[in-house]
Amino acid sequence: MASQQDERIQYCVALCDQLYNPKTTQERTQAQTILEYLFPTFSGEAGNGIAMASSPPPAGMENRPTFVIASPTDTASALRALLENSPNPYVQTFCLARLKQLALAQFSLFSDDTKIQLRTFLLEYVFLHPDLMPFIITQLAGVLAQLTLLGWVDLESYRNMHKDITQFIQASPASMDHRIVGMQILAVVIQDINPPTFARGSGKFRRAAGGFRDTQLLDVFRLAYSTLKDLNQRSLPFTSEYQEERLKEATLNVLVRCLSFDFNGTSVDESADDMGTIQVPANWRSIFENDSFVPTFFQAYANSRPPNSSKVMDCLVSIASVRRALFTDQEERSKFVISLMQGIRDVMVSSQGMDDGDNYNSFCRLLYRFRSAAPLNEMVDKPGYIEWIGMVADFSFKGFQSWKWSPNTTTYILGFWSRIVQSMTYYQSLGKEAVEKLESISSELIQYYITTTIESVATRIDEGLDDPLDNEESLVETLNMIGQISRCKYGPSSNALISIFDPTAIQYQELISNGSSTMSDPESLRNALEVIETKFAWLVYIAAAFVGNRAAFLNSDMLDSIDGQLTVKVIQLMEVQQVLQATHGSTFLSQKLDMAFIFFFQQFKKSYMSDSSDNSEIYSKLTELIGARNQGDILNVIMQKIVSNLQYWADNVLVVRHSLELFNDLSSGVMGVRYLRQVETTQMILQNHTSNNLAFFNNPKQLQNRTLYYKRTLQGIFLDLSGLISPIQNRRSYTLFFDWFSPVYTGILLRAMEAWAPDPICNSLLIFYAEFVQNRSQRLNFDNSSTNGIMMFRDASNIICTYGRKSLEYQVQDESQKYEHKYKGIALVFNILARCLGGRYINFGVFWLYQDKAIDDAFDMALRLMMAIPMQDLMSFPKLSTSFFNLVDEWSRDQLMALPSPPSTDIFVYMMEACEQGLEVNESLVRSHICTAIYNICSFVIQQSSKTQSNLSQLRHESLTMANSHLTSAMGSNSALQQRRGSSNDMHWLLVYLNQYPRILPTLMASIFYLVLFEDNNDQWSLSRPLYTLIILQRDYAINYTNAVIEQQLPERRDYVAKGLSGLMEGIEWTQSSRDREHFTQNLSAFIRELKLNNIVLVPLLSPPPL
Repeated sequence: MASQQDERIQYCVALCDQLYNPKTTQERTQAQTILEYLFPTFSGEAGNGIAMASSPPPAGMENRPTFVIASPTDTASALRALLENSPNPYVQTFCLARLKQLALAQFSLFSDDTKIQLRTFLLEYVFLHPDLMPFIITQLAGVLAQLTLLGWVDLESYRNMHKDITQFIQASPASMDHRIVGMQILAVVIQDINPPTFARGSGKFRRAAGGFRDTQLLDVFRLAYSTLKDLNQRSLPFTSEYQEERLKEATLNVLVRCLSFDFNGTSVDESADDMGTIQVPANWRSIFENDSFVPTFFQAYANSRPPNSSKVMDCLVSIASVRRALFTDQEERSKFVISLMQGIRDVMVSSQGMDDGDNYNSFCRLLYRFRSAAPLNEMVDKPGYIEWIGMVADFSFKGFQSWKWSPNTTTYILGFWSRIVQSMTYYQSLGKEAVEKLESISSELIQYYITTTIESVATRIDEGLDDPLDNEESLVETLNMIGQISRCKYGPSSNALISIFDPTAIQYQELISNGSSTMSDPESLRNALEVIETKFAWLVYIAAAFVGNRAAFLNSDMLDSIDGQLTVKVIQLMEVQQVLQATHGSTFLSQKLDMAFIFFFQQFKKSYMSDSSDNSEIYSKLTELIGARNQGDILNVIMQKIVSNLQYWADNVLVVRHSLELFNDLSSGVMGVRYLRQVETTQMILQNHTSNNLAFFNNPKQLQNRTLYYKRTLQGIFLDLSGLISPIQNRRSYTLFFDWFSPVYTGILLRAMEAWAPDPICNSLLIFYAEFVQNRSQRLNFDNSSTNGIMMFRDASNIICTYGRKSLEYQVQDESQKYEHKYKGIALVFNILARCLGGRYINFGVFWLYQDKAIDDAFDMALRLMMAIPMQDLMSFPKLSTSFFNLVDEWSRDQLMALPSPPSTDIFVYMMEACEQGLEVNESLVRSHICTAIYNICSFVIQQSSKTQSNLSQLRHESLTMANSHLTSAMGSNSALQQRRGSSNDMHWLLVYLNQYPRILPTLMASIFYLVLFEDNNDQWSLSRPLYTLIILQRDYAINYTNAVIEQQLPERRDYVAKGLSGLMEGIEWTQSSRDREHFTQNLSAFIRELKLNNIVLVPLLSPPPL
C-alpha cells in the first residue's frame, strides 16, 4: 500500500515538473491535461453541479497509479496527501492552485468538518514549513483568504484569523521565521479579502469582508503596529540583518493594507483615489489619538532603507487622509495635525531618503493628501505655520527643478498648492501675515514653474525625453492647477508669464525674418524653430490655463484686462506663425504649437464667449490693441485658424480632429450660433462643405474626421428632435410630427444606422427613436384602420437588427469605452423594443398571422444581444440592467409565451439567472421590473399547469365512459381520444424548461424570501407578488424554507417567528385571485411591521435548504 502511494506521489511530482518546466509546449499541455484529470474539480456542468468525468483517461496515463476520487472531498484529500509528501515547489504550486479552484467550484458541497479540516491543514502545513518559498507562502495565503470569504458566514472557526496567526508569533516553538510567515499571510489575506471589486453574486463575500473588518482588522493592525514599535526599539532578536528587513517588509505590508482597507464597503481602490478620505471606524480612535502614533511611523521612516522606507511613507499617506470626525474633539485633532506637520518638517530639514524616487514620490503624495484632509484654517493657527509653509514652498521650488529625476511628482506638488489657493477664497479669517505669505508663494511658484518648464525644452529635445505636450489629456489636469494657483495673485503671475513670453516672441520674429539670410540650411532653421515653438507651445498652454480659470464670482475689470493682454499676445503670436506658413507652406509646421492655440481658444470660449459676456472688460482691451470689438470678431480669428489647420494639417488626424471639435464647441449657445453664422469664414465653409477647397477632404487618413465633420450635424439634429417630441402629451400634436417625419425622414435614420453603427454617434439616433415609439399619455392612439403602428414597428425592427448586427461584429479594445461604444446602444435598443411591446398600439398578431419576418427578426436580434452581454457587465452598468429588465418585464406580459418557436434553453437559463442576480441590485426600478417578470412567468405556469391537469382529468373520465360503451362506438371515438391525449402531452415550452431545470423556481423563491425577511427595503409590495406565485408553485420548498428560517433564530424567538410565518397564508385559498394576492401582501406587511414594532431583527438564513 505504501509503495503504491509512493508511486502515485512520484508520478504526480514528475507531471508537475513537466507542467512548470516543460521542454516543449506539447509536453506542458499533456501534463496539464493529466493533472486536471487526476484531480478533478467536478465543475463541468453549468451551475457548478457535480459532473464526474466520464471521458476516457488522456493519452500517457496507461498503467499509471492514480488516486481513487469520486467526489470533491476526495480531490481535496488527494491534494493534501500530495502536499504532505513532496517538498517540490512545483508540486506545492499546483496543489495550492488546484485547491483554490476546487474551493471556488465546490465549497458548498463540502461538509463542515471537511471545511474546518482543510483550513486547519493549511495553517499547520505553513507552520511546519516556515522556510517555504515566498511565492508559495503568498499562494497559500491566497487559498486561506478564499476559504475565509467562502466560509466566514457559516463557520465560526473561520472568523479567528487574528487568533490563528497569533500562534505563529507568540507560541513557544515559534521562531522569528514563523513571525515573518505570519505577517506575510496576514498581508495577503487582508489584500484578497478586500479586492477593488467583487465578482457577481458577491453579497456573501461582501458580508464576509464586512465581518472581517468589524471583528479582525483592528486586532491585526494592533499586532502589526506593536511589531513596528518593537522594530523601532530594536528589541527583537534577529539572526541576521536580512531577517530583520524581511519582518519589517511583511509588517509594513500589513499596516499599508489595513490602512487602505475599504472601510465603507464601496469597493473603491484607495490607492488610485488621491482625493479620498479614509473612513476609519470609531473603535480605532484610541490608536490614532495616542501621542506616539504618528511619531512612531516617522521614526520607522528614519530607521528604514528603500524599499521599506517608501512603504512607511505610504502608511503616512493613509494616516494623513483619515476622516476628521474620528477624533474625540478639536484638541485631539489639533495634536494629530501638529504631529504630522512636525514629522513633515523633520523630513524636509534632513532630506533623508529624498534621493530615492519612491520615497520622494510618496512624500509628495503625503503633502497632497495631508492638505486634502486638513483644512487651511486648521493648519494656519498651528504654531510655526509660517515657517512650515515656507519650507514646503522651498521644497516645491526644488521639486520643479528636479523634473528630469522625478517627473511624476509635479501633479502632487501643484495639487497641494491649488487646494491652498482654493481654500483662501472661502476662509476669511486666515490672518494678514498668512495671506501675504501665501500670495507671495503663489506668484513665486508660478515663476519657478514657468521658468523650469521653458528651460527644460531644449534638454527634452536634445536627449529625446518624454514631453508632456505629447499627451494633452494628462496635461490638462496640471494646467488647471496652474491656472488656479495663478489666480491667487493674478497680476504678478501674469507678469511672470509675460516676462518670458515677450523676449521669446522677439527671438521668434528675428529667427523668422532672418532665417533665409542667416541659415542657408533648412534643417538648422527647423531645429531652431522646433525649440522656440515648443517653448511657445508651453507658454500658450499656460496662458490658456490662466484665462480658462476665470471664476465668474471673482471676476473684475482689472483681471479681465489682464486676460485681454494675454489673449492679444497669443493672437499676435499666431499671426506671426501664419506669416511663416504663408512663406514656407507646411515645411515648418509645429503640431504642438497649433494644438496649444486650439486649447487656448477652447478656454477663451469657456470664459468669455457666453451669451452675456460681450460687456466684459476683455473686449475693451481687445478693441484697443487689435480692434476686436465683440465675439463676432474673435470668432472670425478663430475660424480662420480652424480653416488654416484643415488646410495645412491635411495628413495629421489629431490636429484636424481637435480643430473640428473646437468648431463644434463654438456652435453651442444661442449667441454663439448667431455670431458664428455671420462670420465670413463660416459662411465660406457652409457654402463649400462638399468641395475640395479644404485639403483634409482628399486625404485618406481623414476618413474618420471627415465623417465627424458631417455626423456632428446629424447628431445635433436628432438630439434636437428628441427634445422636441419629448414634452408632447396629446395625440393631435404627436400626429402632426409623425406625419411630417415618418414617411420622408425615417430612411435617413436607417441609412445613418447602416453607415455608422455601432459608433457612439448612433446613440443620439437611438435616443430619438426610443422617444418616437414611446406611447406617452396615449399619444400614439392611431385609428383602428391605420397601419401606422405596423409600419412603425417594421422600421423599429430594421433599426434593431441593423444596430444589433453591427454591434455583435464590433470588438471593444479599450475596456473603459465598453459602455459608451457598445452597451449604451444595446440598452437603447432594448428600450425601443420594450416601448413597442408596452405601448399597446401595435397589433403583433398581424405579424404572426401573415408571417411577417419583422417581429421574428427583432425578437431574435434582441435575444442575441442579451446573450452577448456577460452577466458581470449586465450587473455593472445600471442603465444597461434597467433597460434589460424593462424589456424582460414587457416581454413576459404576453409575447414571450406566444413565441411560435421556443427560445433556446441557454437564453431561458440566462434570463432566469439574470433575474436572480438582479434581485441583489439595490435599485428599486430594476427590482420592480424583475418582480413583475417573475410574477408574469409564474402566473402563466400556474395557468398552464391547471389547464394540463384539467385536460388529464377529462381524458380519464372519457376513458372510463368508453369502457362501458358499445365496442363499435368505442372504436369510432378511440382515434379522437388518442389525438386529444397526444395534444395534452404537448406541454408549453416554459413548463418543459422549468421541469428540465428544477432549481430555478426554488432559487428565486429563496432570493425573494431573503430580501423580504432579512433586508430593510421599500419594495415589499413588488416582492410580495412574485413570492406568492412562487409559493403556490413550490409549496413543499416554501415549508422547508420557513422551517429553516425558524431553526436559524434564537431559541426564545422561534415560537414567535413560527407563528408569524405560519400566518402568511392564513385566510388564503391558494388561488391567483386578486383577493388572495392582496390578502397575502397584507399578511406579509403585517408580519414585517410586527417585527419592527418589537425591534426584532431576524438572524439571516445564509444557506437556503437543499431541494
